[in-house]
Amino acid sequence: MHQQRVNKALNIGGYATVILGIGWAIFFAFKQLWLLSVLDVLLTFVGLWVLLLAKKGHTRAAAYLLLVSMLVIANIMCLFLDIPSPAAPRSIHHYFLVLAALSALIFQDEKKWLKFGIPALFMLNYFFYASAPFGIVTQYALPDSIRLVGTWLNNAVALGLVFTILYIMLSNIDVPSQIEQDLRHAIQYNQLELYYQPQVDKHGIIWGAEALLRWHHPTRGLVPPNEFIPLAEQTGLILPIGDWVLKAGCAQLAAWAKKPELSHLSLSLNVSAEQFHQPDFVNQTILIADKIGANKLKLELTESSLVKDIESIINKMGVLKAAGIGFALDDFGTGYSSLNYLKRLPLDVLKIDKSFVLDVLTDENDAAIATTITTLGNSLGLKVVAEGVETKEQRAFLIENGCSSFQGYLFSPPLPIAAFESFLINHHVKVAA
Repeated sequence: MHQQRVNKALNIGGYATVILGIGWAIFFAFKQLWLLSVLDVLLTFVGLWVLLLAKKGHTRAAAYLLLVSMLVIANIMCLFLDIPSPAAPRSIHHYFLVLAALSALIFQDEKKWLKFGIPALFMLNYFFYASAPFGIVTQYALPDSIRLVGTWLNNAVALGLVFTILYIMLSNIDVPSQIEQDLRHAIQYNQLELYYQPQVDKHGIIWGAEALLRWHHPTRGLVPPNEFIPLAEQTGLILPIGDWVLKAGCAQLAAWAKKPELSHLSLSLNVSAEQFHQPDFVNQTILIADKIGANKLKLELTESSLVKDIESIINKMGVLKAAGIGFALDDFGTGYSSLNYLKRLPLDVLKIDKSFVLDVLTDENDAAIATTITTLGNSLGLKVVAEGVETKEQRAFLIENGCSSFQGYLFSPPLPIAAFESFLINHHVKVAA
């Protein structure tokens, strides 16, 4: 919800900047005040750039661009253009109140120096220009006849924007906002934990594990992923969560590498579409993975993450693959499968979704789909892993039809790290050398 509020405020700020910039640029062009017209054209481009960044999900970059640009432009206008006189007071400085309200909204969950420092900076600017008639008189100073019109317009627009931002900040305060706040605290105070579910071949040898996220809420207990992952995706929190999962998973691989009985294990980490599409994802992942031996790390992508910009995804996967990082395609067959791109993806593992495995013995369609996916994966040279295997009969059917690896409650539920390692070591489960 916070992310939605920030996006809404940035869009309003961007559109307001574009409209004001175009309007004043045309006005000054008619007055043949070309330098002022160019300055307002620059203002228009700033607004368009903010809208473009916000649309692409780069809200932090959009916020910094808008706040810094408007700080500079408003100061220039207050010092050189909008010089107060007995006939017409200064009005541009009221936009500092808009910027203070906007920055308070954007940085409300940040560190204190951002949360309070940035709004304070804009309010100090407002205090200075509201208290002193200071200005630098040049040939570009606006005459009172223009400034009188601008006073009414700027005051109305600035107050309207302040009211709009306050409305955005205070609207829709309900239960989801509390859950969102709790999730932010979970990230900050280490309430998230990785559980591990073993991946087993047809001989019972455990060759790897999938890391699954859990949230230990201080009052609600263990919150299921299907309750907080959609919220994280809606609010943008999936990015810091995904970053934490990647670092925590790689740290666990590094710990396993020091234990001979566990050093053979590979680890699969789920990556969201938003995380994978981040510009610095490839470099950051390689930097983190280099510390643990990237050949044991596998990133799981879902079919839905492959819908947008498939060529860029293939290029990124190629770079990561060259660094030794493997890939698994999760939930295959449930979304937007295309053999055209499947053969081009540098995959290592193809996973059969548990929805097909559940009724594989009783539903002919599910049986046919599971068999087809297995045949397809084998023909492409991929390791095929069936998820959600709960009975020996399901396992036997899948083995008979060519599936070689499994994951599910038949072998073990997802376990916290201590229980997982105990499961491998103390219960004498076969492990690969």
